[in-house]
Amino acid sequence: MLMTIRPPATPGKSSAKQRRKYSMSRRRKDRGDNPENIFDELSNTNAGPSKDSMGSASAFANAAYGSRDDNPFGAVQRSSYRASQLPIDEIYPDPAQPRRVIPSSLRQYWNGQPQNLPDLFAYWLEEIRLERGGQTLDIDAILEGEPTEFSQLDPDSNELPAIEKRFGVRELAMIKIAELAASIRRDGLTNPITVAQHGRLYVIETGERRWLAYHMLRWRLGHMGDQDWAMIPARVVDAVDIWRQATENNARDDLNAVARTRQLALLLMDVHGIEQFRPLDMFETEQRFYAQVSDGNRYSARGHTQNLLNAMGLRSSTQLRQYRQLLRLPNIVWMLADDLDWAQNFIAKNILSKAKDERDEIRLAVKLAKSQGYSVSALTDYEHLLDDDAQTSQPKNQGTKFDHWRQKGLKALKKDLARMSVDDRHTLIADIRALLNELE
Repeated sequence: MLMTIRPPATPGKSSAKQRRKYSMSRRRKDRGDNPENIFDELSNTNAGPSKDSMGSASAFANAAYGSRDDNPFGAVQRSSYRASQLPIDEIYPDPAQPRRVIPSSLRQYWNGQPQNLPDLFAYWLEEIRLERGGQTLDIDAILEGEPTEFSQLDPDSNELPAIEKRFGVRELAMIKIAELAASIRRDGLTNPITVAQHGRLYVIETGERRWLAYHMLRWRLGHMGDQDWAMIPARVVDAVDIWRQATENNARDDLNAVARTRQLALLLMDVHGIEQFRPLDMFETEQRFYAQVSDGNRYSARGHTQNLLNAMGLRSSTQLRQYRQLLRLPNIVWMLADDLDWAQNFIAKNILSKAKDERDEIRLAVKLAKSQGYSVSALTDYEHLLDDDAQTSQPKNQGTKFDHWRQKGLKALKKDLARMSVDDRHTLIADIRALLNELE
């Protein structure tokens, strides 16, 4: 059974294309990744390579990541490629890339096709508007170079974590893409993306945010001036090299715990022979794909520890074990930790060390997420677990009947709103606002 979601039109940018319906399988709703197999889509597209050149997702996995190397960093050191201009619509993101640019709560509404990114951006902006209590994020002002509260911060300042908490998950992710797009518009792209070629199409090894920035520029500015932003500088490599990918990812210090755990899982799969593992599209959730190497006895790091530490930017084998432990997290906890950029020690201290079982891990994670302002429909199915806290922390008969009615009514209303389509939600909110005005 398919669920159809209609993305709302962006003010002033409404078009038939932006009103295209989203379709996704319920089976992949909570996956936190593209709901369709991108590589099957690549095989079937008219512009794509033949089935022989791309094949199934399993064939892609073997081809995309190449063969193992006794010295995995040798390929990183000896590779040198010249950048060329490539069409952005012939480039696809790597679904196994550890660093996620699009929040998990939004990836499920995109089918992975570059041509549909304007629809995703429009839906994304509408979710931000709801996240901000009805205030629209002026994306065009950012692209024009107007500073935001986030952009004016010194990245080395202690204020950065505090300021990030004042932004919603989806808003901050889009601001980072928009500010990069503004920089590219002003100064050009100084660091080309890296892609692996498959037939006439390409898969991103590094540079997904830069690629998204080009799509954003074309979406908002492609109809203006001489620059249509349809081509991006890219270095073409023979295959996606997860060791080179890890080196670039970990050169930056903003990888969260889940991103690092994905990276470790891919590296472990590589040293044990990636061909023996089931491909990503065979799993209900992306977390279960990476969890294939959660058993440290079966998939030991012995003999590869130093290479893994170097690639991960870690110092000890204890840290490798700590990150491997996260592969056993429930999927909803995995998704929340990723979207909210939780660090490994934060997860260990606030969830793993306190939880009695998996249900308790989910309860603690949902409670933490709500305390950080995370409010999406993904939490609806788990909010009842918070009643456990209410029953143990509040004395009986506390509060008035009105308090009880108000809390129960608001909770039910919020739950109903989360389940509605965007159009129905807007209609009901407008009706409620009119009623409140009348009562006042």
